[in-house]
Amino acid sequence: MKITHFNNSFIGIQESDTILVCDPWVGTSNYGGWLSYPIMSDGPELLRQIKPTHIYISHIHQDHLDFNMLKNGIDSHTPVYIKAYADGLLCRRLKSLGLENVIELEPWTATRLSDDLEISIIPTDATNSDNLEDAIDYDIDTSILIRSMHDDTLFYNNVDSPMTLKGFEAVRDYVKTQTPTGIIDITCISAGAASEYPHCFFNVDREVEKERIVSASLEKLSKQLDILKPNIYFFAGGTYIIPGKYAALNKFIAQPTMKQIREFLQKNDSQTKIAELEGGGTLENNDGIWTQGHDPRCPPAPTKSEAIEQHQNLIFDYHQDAPLYQDAAALDDLFLRAREKYFNKLEATSTQIKWSVTFNLYEELQLDSHCRIDKSCTPCHQFVLAKESDQAPPYTLICHLDRQLFIGLLQRKYIWNLAVSGSVILYERQPNVFLPTIPFSLNYLAA
Repeated sequence: MKITHFNNSFIGIQESDTILVCDPWVGTSNYGGWLSYPIMSDGPELLRQIKPTHIYISHIHQDHLDFNMLKNGIDSHTPVYIKAYADGLLCRRLKSLGLENVIELEPWTATRLSDDLEISIIPTDATNSDNLEDAIDYDIDTSILIRSMHDDTLFYNNVDSPMTLKGFEAVRDYVKTQTPTGIIDITCISAGAASEYPHCFFNVDREVEKERIVSASLEKLSKQLDILKPNIYFFAGGTYIIPGKYAALNKFIAQPTMKQIREFLQKNDSQTKIAELEGGGTLENNDGIWTQGHDPRCPPAPTKSEAIEQHQNLIFDYHQDAPLYQDAAALDDLFLRAREKYFNKLEATSTQIKWSVTFNLYEELQLDSHCRIDKSCTPCHQFVLAKESDQAPPYTLICHLDRQLFIGLLQRKYIWNLAVSGSVILYERQPNVFLPTIPFSLNYLAA
């Protein structure tokens, strides 16, 4: 087995003539709010060079489901494997690209891809990495176990699935049934926050919160590896840089460096070997010995600071679209229709609404030198999403975003789930407590 890590969760696994590619993504996602790194361009061409025989897509987020890569980088007959999601949305989106061989698999079931590889799709057991209560309970993430049929090598790719420690124990127990040894040879797990917090929240001390999250994520990673006990670990999943007008927020992204990961695991006497592969690094098994190399198709990347500077003038996708709704009265009507559907949907699911969400809209939101909203920017519209009540709700969320983006979200041209975590919206919240139901519920806010 040969494993290549390109960036984020874009990973290739080759065994003999079988080449499985997981979550290919290169370029921007989340309407321009994220940019892949270290590989930032020519994604379809890279995928054509890889020539995958099979594709796995873990879930619907744009840094895992890259329409450009799939539409222009693979043959339409290439088998694409996904979990059999109840809502069928991922399957429909893949088929809308003209892909003719989308295969939905039941979780916890080994499926033979060829004489070379076998896979099992692993469902997540949580909707958020903090395992907080969530009334919406979206079924959104998966991970994958990959087995070589030649030598029983096992590679567990967690992607960025927000599994609990009990979920990792379930993976460990399942692995024991898959090969005679029941040992994971290699695993990759993300660490840190692949979300909008804390960098998009300007009413908190982002430096302090970044340090807190990084510290907690290292502790969690150590516990996850203690459960799985893989021979080799490499960091993958949830990595990106922020391009464009919010590029200054990169310094607040709460993800540990490889140096921090290595030092923490060594300090805690981890027996797992650590490999650094991002950007085209490879691990290849030759007669039981894993050797590290580099894929020649991946040229040396600029440093992260150089890449951020090179892309700080990138224009977000929604600003490149045709202008929407110039008339204020029409926008008011659009919001009222979306608001009605939102509350009807939540009431139908018996969700207790304990929050208000305020949307401050700007023609062009900009940051100042302190990474807060520039004083020259004033809202052109404001909308409040709250149930009528004599008492103020216990949770409030204020969203600051460009008017063009908000209109597209209400029109279902854009997807709330991608924008909310995609570094294109800035936030304030009181109290500073993450209540997953609030951002997840916004997926219902559309006319």
